[in-house]
Amino acid sequence: KYLEIKNFLICLVGLPASGIKTFANKLKISLKKKFKNLDVKIIDPDLIRKKLTLKKFDHKKESIVRQKSLDRVKTELKKGYIVISDDLNYYSSMRHDLKNITDILNLDFFIIHIATPIEICLKWNEKRGKPIPNEVIYKIYNKFDKFKKYNWDVPIATYDISTLSDLNLVIEDLFTLMEKKIINLKQELKTQRKKFVPSVDNENLDKITRI
Repeated sequence: KYLEIKNFLICLVGLPASGIKTFANKLKISLKKKFKNLDVKIIDPDLIRKKLTLKKFDHKKESIVRQKSLDRVKTELKKGYIVISDDLNYYSSMRHDLKNITDILNLDFFIIHIATPIEICLKWNEKRGKPIPNEVIYKIYNKFDKFKKYNWDVPIATYDISTLSDLNLVIEDLFTLMEKKIINLKQELKTQRKKFVPSVDNENLDKITRI
């Protein structure tokens, strides 16, 4: 199958303390079991951030953290790894930056929304000793870009982590959704190719199709 031989990018989206990291780690394990010929990399900007800001959060360095994270995503995809973006990605522009990388590399791109309610996020943040100030969570919640504004910006799946009893079953269902999306995209691609005149060379045809 297509998914067994080609890598792709998964963009996780959600609020702080929503369970994104838990989901990312579970997803990595399941992906490695399913696609034994491909390795999986999680790109966690928190690790990049800690190296740049050893003492405390510095918003002035966030643009650097973001760029380094994007560079890592692109590098690992080019190496042939399946990549999981373990970030909040709450702006559509953030998600588009990731999609743009897959467009350039001609790889598949999947958005997964971790839609744990803000009330639960605040409770989980409290249990962890409030590593993230509550006002930051509220700020991100109020600025969160809704989906479906653009055709490409639609989650393949949406999960409230607080309601899931078995993540493994959820991830198995997710694989089915991913495979269906790829099949549909390939069918659309064939249809689009038939609409172009034969005089268009292959390089330009691929570029037009991606756009």
